[in-house]
Amino acid sequence: MFQELDNSLSTKFQSGRDSQIDAQIAVLNKDYATTGRSFVLKNTTRTTNVNWFNNAEPDSAQQTAMKNALRQGFEGTLNVYTVGCVKKK
Repeated sequence: MFQELDNSLSTKFQSGRDSQIDAQIAVLNKDYATTGRSFVLKNTTRTTNVNWFNNAEPDSAQQTAMKNALRQGFEGTLNVYTVGCVKKK
């Protein structure tokens, strides 16, 4: 599951991003081929949330809230979240 976040209410998600996600799945499958594991894209969601996009740092309240709200699947489901936050100094 790819969970793509954006930071602007006026931004339209670009359709070209689907091909980037497909390419990333192909990279995962290539890199994990020797392990017997494979990845299949089940769903992509797109969410606009300025707070999550800018502040979902590891172990932060924003990251926890984002994952609790967006997570899909069961225990063995890989959810990938794309955000724009950078570590603040």
